[in-house]
Amino acid sequence: MKRQPGSRRRSEDRQRAIPSEIRLPKDVCELFQMVPDLKHQTNLNWRCAYMIGWKPEKDKLQHDRWHKVLGGEYKLGPKKLPIGLPPATEIKDSLQKQGYLMETFALRTDWRLVVGLGAAHVADTAMTIHRIYSAPYIPGSALKGITRDWVRQQIKKHASAFWNEKTFVLAFGSPHNEPQSPKNRGVALFFDAFPKGGFTIRVDVMTPHFKDYYEGKQMDLGNKKVPTPPADWLSPTPIEFLTVENTEFEFLIAVDAYRLKKLQDAGKAPGDVNAQTLLDEVKKALESALRERGVGAKTRLGYGLFKEVKEWRR
Repeated sequence: MKRQPGSRRRSEDRQRAIPSEIRLPKDVCELFQMVPDLKHQTNLNWRCAYMIGWKPEKDKLQHDRWHKVLGGEYKLGPKKLPIGLPPATEIKDSLQKQGYLMETFALRTDWRLVVGLGAAHVADTAMTIHRIYSAPYIPGSALKGITRDWVRQQIKKHASAFWNEKTFVLAFGSPHNEPQSPKNRGVALFFDAFPKGGFTIRVDVMTPHFKDYYEGKQMDLGNKKVPTPPADWLSPTPIEFLTVENTEFEFLIAVDAYRLKKLQDAGKAPGDVNAQTLLDEVKKALESALRERGVGAKTRLGYGLFKEVKEWRR
């Protein structure tokens, strides 16, 4: 049977659709072979989870690995990725009709942001990426956590006229040393924060110098084994991870005004606390926490800090 013109080239293109170092189920590999460009159209979360090579090159920092994952056009510079997310105004309008007081505001990353760095991942580092919207995001639970901690510190320092133990429990729920139940949940709600319009991803590198020491490995000393010390002869180990940079995030918070009124009528909440005032104070605390402490991993090194959009400079 005579080979059709161009059939050999198409066969070679299909073989190159999935690099040999990537391990995927047989049926998925067959799908990629049928549609070679499919790997550039898949969800970013899926690519970061499954398109990682299992055989790293020894003489490189593996920029090519993330280059393939991020769509084949990514190098050391930033890459702007468009996204299509539901506008926060639509969510705000919908919840306002249900009796919630809502507030939105936008802040821009001061430098770099990484959330979910310690999550289980084949590349040993990870980043929180939404499975549906294919975009990095900050979970509402993380935002509530940093706001709660900020307010707790303000109470200890007596730095706020509004925040005390009663308003703290009203907003955030019972302290961690009390039983958690639906009756003890707070009236303040924190929603996931998404990039506004698009986002920039950059590969960063951390270099642990004492890997054997951190892992508790043993070394030979004479005729016995001893713990490896954090010594200068140990080789540094470069580890790449993904960060978000030069990106504006939109934050959405709310107060359940209906439930607050019910608690006040039942005598279970301070009667002099106004829902709008509570919302304003929660917003102020969240903004302060983001600007002064940051969110996510490596905040002590300057990651995760935010600034006003008008204050940001490239």
